[in-house]
Amino acid sequence: MTKDSEPTLDELRDDSKAVIAAIHPIIPQAGELDQLLSAVDAITPAPCPEDGFWRLTPSFQGAGVEDPEAFIVEAEDVLASLGLPSDPSRRNGVVGGTAYVSAKDDGGRLIAVEAGEERTLVQYTTACSSDQSLRDSVDEARDEALSGGAPDTATLKKSRWGIRG
Repeated sequence: MTKDSEPTLDELRDDSKAVIAAIHPIIPQAGELDQLLSAVDAITPAPCPEDGFWRLTPSFQGAGVEDPEAFIVEAEDVLASLGLPSDPSRRNGVVGGTAYVSAKDDGGRLIAVEAGEERTLVQYTTACSSDQSLRDSVDEARDEALSGGAPDTATLKKSRWGIRG
């Protein structure tokens, strides 16, 4: 992502894919990496607290971990390699057999991982951006949802009984 301008939708997707690819190996039974990466392309941007700004929030899950303490060490190493230092407002640790790891950078990227005996959850949030590509993606998703799958009226033909397909 460039410092001179707001990140584009493609740049935020590439960032999300890099984070998923880096943390995927330490998440047990997280599914096929190719499927997780292709799912990022289908994510509709979510609003940021600042009006007119958008971000991506990909997430995935896997099976549980056997050693929560060892998982924390491994996760912290992976996140540090991505430029995501431990979040100083939160303590990484184990509570009730579940490991909690979070990291955040100055640009607003945030990752939270919860790894228990039964499952592991990963939630990533990209930096916020006001780039037009994100707004266009949100508008397209909204238009598709509002159409409810209705046919495009430009392709319909008029008849004396109304409109037909």
